[in-house]
Amino acid sequence: MSTQPMRDMGLWVAIGLTLVIIASALLGSSDEIALTQSSYGKIQSGFGAVYDLLHTLEPKVSRSRAAYAGVEPERTLWLMRPGFLELRNRVGPQWSTDRERNLADELRAFIERGGRAVVFGGESADWSGFGLVLGERSEYPQFFSESEIGPRRRLELQGLRRFASAADGEVLLSVGEEPVVVRIALGSGSLIAVSDARLFDNQHLDSADHSPLVLDLARAYGVPVFDERCHGFVDDASVFAAVGGGRLWLLGIGFGLWGLTVVYARRSVPAAELPARPEILPGLGSFVDPLALLYSRSAPRNAAAVYRAYVNGLRFRLRRSLFGPRGGSDALLDQRLAHELAHSDADLLAELRGQRAPRNAHEIEAGARRMERYLGTAVHARKHIGGRG
Repeated sequence: MSTQPMRDMGLWVAIGLTLVIIASALLGSSDEIALTQSSYGKIQSGFGAVYDLLHTLEPKVSRSRAAYAGVEPERTLWLMRPGFLELRNRVGPQWSTDRERNLADELRAFIERGGRAVVFGGESADWSGFGLVLGERSEYPQFFSESEIGPRRRLELQGLRRFASAADGEVLLSVGEEPVVVRIALGSGSLIAVSDARLFDNQHLDSADHSPLVLDLARAYGVPVFDERCHGFVDDASVFAAVGGGRLWLLGIGFGLWGLTVVYARRSVPAAELPARPEILPGLGSFVDPLALLYSRSAPRNAAAVYRAYVNGLRFRLRRSLFGPRGGSDALLDQRLAHELAHSDADLLAELRGQRAPRNAHEIEAGARRMERYLGTAVHARKHIGGRG
């Protein structure tokens, strides 16, 4: 039996495992995104429900991972609890806080050149960079708002954080004397600051009039583009850019050497194979010719005995070929022969049943060759059917 198919299968398994490992390393798990406080988030403090709600009502709602410098100014960015508002309470590596400070500076530059950004802060956000300060937590769980961007809304949130004052901004929505949504002009653009993003997270979006309030903000400032860069997501990059040119060259050289090793091994080490056996018995002449000679030199009685012995031997081989090593009965063989030959070759059927004794060496040679060819054809057909089954 050849081992070549097994070697080929092993090679393809190795290649498949290598590709799976590379894909897993580059793409990571999609489940991790659902655990973030982003518009992908499915947890209680995530904002996946806000995105799904607005995208259902307005299919143009989208997400962005691009740098703010590349965002068109007429688009309205929505930032849900960006990390750069939490720096005062953040414990983490220095490079992380530096990156988020840079994001805050980039966002300011985007607004100043004419952009709009709706920023939803956490309950402990630091708004000092935009001249705002959070007030104390509310003692009451329900409120009615006064709004410049829509009708009066009922809000429901335990410990709601509002701004202590609007500074130089325009109050768009307030609860009592304290603002909740403030518009601040920066350069040619504007920042719309929302004091407590918890009003719109997955846990509270269906409370009171929180969903209509989200629609008020979307109608007032245009189709939202949910910014995910503030949550650490970046634009999808090519494998070359993500891995790096030097690493890809090194990886390519490694795979090239591995491929050369496989080719060398396949060419230098011969596959272990057994010699193939012919499907049809070779050379009828070595059997039929001596039989014909014996038949021609024997007395009629001996000749008939030789013929019967030959036919019995052929039927024995035929039963084993058609019905397996244990063989079948003569009656079963006669039924099979009658079904196949009764209408197509009555002479061959009579010869296989031993009913037509040859009269000379020529007839026994011709008859034996016909019977041996039938035997070879039957063996070949059985193997072909068994291979397909």
